Amino acid sequence: MFDGDPIIVDLRRRKKHRIAQNVRNAARERLMLAQGGICAHCEEPFPEVYEPNRPDSPTIEHVMPVSRGGKSTIDNLLLKHGACNEACGNAPPSKRDRKWQAIVAAALPAIDEARRIAGLARLQAKQASEEAA
Repeated sequence: MFDGDPIIVDLRRRKKHRIAQNVRNAARERLMLAQGGICAHCEEPFPEVYEPNRPDSPTIEHVMPVSRGGKSTIDNLLLKHGACNEACGNAPPSKRDRKWQAIVAAALPAIDEARRIAGLARLQAKQASEEAA
């Protein structure tokens, strides 16, 4: 098979999509913890269960829109309800966006450290159970 084979191209596209989806899910989870489950626009809580196409489900918002030179890095992302995200459109960052960026920036180091410690604890428990077996 050569590199231009449609099957190979499709598999690469699917793998890229799967990786991108995993990155989005991880960012959504970190932002959800950092924001305390609150929309950065209307400051109302998100629903308990994530359903992607509901207007009140959390969506990832670029504070500085990509079309205006913004990047897809965690420091340029916030969670907003789908309807709130659409209402913001392509607008430049608001004072509320900047406030939430500061909240997220302050919370992320502690969240990441807690996740690191939890991961180490799981690893140690797994190693201990393997040694006991």
